[in-house]
Amino acid sequence: MGYTRAAYNTLVCTKSDEPFVDCDGGAVDGDDLVNLENALLAGAVFGAVLGGWAMDSMGRRGAMRASGAIAAIGWIAIPLGGADSTLALVGRALTGAAAGMSSAVTPTLVAETATKASRGQLVAFGQLAFSLGVLTQIAVALVGKWVDYGVLAVAGAVYSVLYAAVVGTTPESPRWFASRDNSVGVHRSLAVLRALPVTSVEVEEEAKTVMHSVRLTPPVREEQRFSVLNFFTQRHLSQPLLAGLALMAMQQLGGLCSLAMHGVNYSMSRTNGSPDEVAAVFTTSQAFGCVACMWLLGESGPGRRIALLVSLAGATVANLVIAITLNPLFFGAAPVFGSGAAEGASVAQYVAATAFAWFHAAGLGTVPTLVAVESFPQYARGKGVGFVAGAGWYLALCLRSGFHSLVAYSGGLAVFTFFGAVTAAGLSAVAPRGQKLAPPEADRMELEEVHAWEEVDLAAGKYAYLP
Repeated sequence: MGYTRAAYNTLVCTKSDEPFVDCDGGAVDGDDLVNLENALLAGAVFGAVLGGWAMDSMGRRGAMRASGAIAAIGWIAIPLGGADSTLALVGRALTGAAAGMSSAVTPTLVAETATKASRGQLVAFGQLAFSLGVLTQIAVALVGKWVDYGVLAVAGAVYSVLYAAVVGTTPESPRWFASRDNSVGVHRSLAVLRALPVTSVEVEEEAKTVMHSVRLTPPVREEQRFSVLNFFTQRHLSQPLLAGLALMAMQQLGGLCSLAMHGVNYSMSRTNGSPDEVAAVFTTSQAFGCVACMWLLGESGPGRRIALLVSLAGATVANLVIAITLNPLFFGAAPVFGSGAAEGASVAQYVAATAFAWFHAAGLGTVPTLVAVESFPQYARGKGVGFVAGAGWYLALCLRSGFHSLVAYSGGLAVFTFFGAVTAAGLSAVAPRGQKLAPPEADRMELEEVHAWEEVDLAAGKYAYLP
């Protein structure tokens, strides 16, 4: 939501479009388009952090409604000011903020409402839904290539309003209700989620467990009230934050994932079809990778650590294959990524990039966010996940801004060697068991069981983590 390419159709102006689009009539040229895309990613950074605060204060469901409202305002702003106006930049920044909010809130709500056996699968399904959404937007872009961007923007606004209305009917997280000491809300939410009567034994037992465990986690005394500074002063919060940021860096700096995949699309389209066609191939590969991730994180799968190892290993090989094809020692020239290489090298680049999309989605696309949700205690989860998601969007912005210039300067060899080094470093950090950067052993565990709690004098406000 908020970052479909469909609204770029008649916003984008190229010489080849002159018979169909008046390039002097307000369409966006290449430089302004870069600003338009960067505004979206910059808005997403802010939106993710805002989403962390909003889901703690408004609830997970309330934050999702807010993201839909913000997206609708952003879509409406785009055609009101004109394609090359400041208002269009503001509109794209708002749609980016909505996307950033959703990227933090959605996996948190899913993880907090799912059963322990299905939590990993359902969070991974969110990535699959994203891939299917990208395929849908590509189809819309191809079918409605010359539809006015204003019409498409209004359609985006209508969809955003419908989204806000639909998510308002979903059950709120029982753990958020528990953090507000709302026992009735916990019971009702669990009853809807588990499709059981409110008075059933199963609902009563789960509600009792959730209420009891959440009551242990928040600071009780006034001087112990949670603040953002606790992420840097308390070890049990700083370690999950560090692990989440490190995993997110692997996700974003380990290669061109979906947030910046158009860098590959446009490079590969020189020899392998239009950008939309190339994007469709990569996104289809991503979708199958998401299905594999759902199995890896499922009840019968090997779990989070293996999913991350498979993903990092495959991404490392794919990046290094591309780097080798760009090495003049092998091909006798200095080829540029996507073109200027021997035919065999170009094919190898295309296959490796497609394989990278699969391997990235099989673990790196889901596990960092899942680990962030599972690693933070209830009272810090919203803001913690918001910080981690915001860092991911910021790194995507940096990658989007610098990829083309770096490739133009180095031909891609240094860039993809760096990508391979990042994923290889991640592989070496995650492979040994017990490492701080490794995902927690959270497979088939309740969220509250991920942390071991020592219940001491709760009335006096004393609580502690077991080692």
